[in-house]
Amino acid sequence: MDVSSSSISNYLKIMTDSLNNVTDTGIKNTDSSFENVLTDALKSVKEYETDTNNKTTELVNGETDELHSLMISAEKSELALSMALQVRNKVLSAYNEMMNMQIWNLVTRRKR
Repeated sequence: MDVSSSSISNYLKIMTDSLNNVTDTGIKNTDSSFENVLTDALKSVKEYETDTNNKTTELVNGETDELHSLMISAEKSELALSMALQVRNKVLSAYNEMMNMQIWNLVTRRKR
């Protein structure tokens, strides 16, 4: 597979454009840099998990009887975490592939 810096840049641009076209991501920042999109997505994962924990505590303490709300929140949390893990796996895979490329090894050796 031929991976160049321009193809990686194009792929990242396509990913960020796709994320910007989704209407309900929970992402609050309008800055579209890839780093900010990922940071905001991770913050959303944490918010979903906190919401699920709060709803679980309320249900256990008898403060609410809305089991459906808890289940929906738990599913959102699970899906957000699953997506974050898949993105992490793809980023690590791309990094490992770049590190194994012969041209990349030559460039990094010259800088030493």
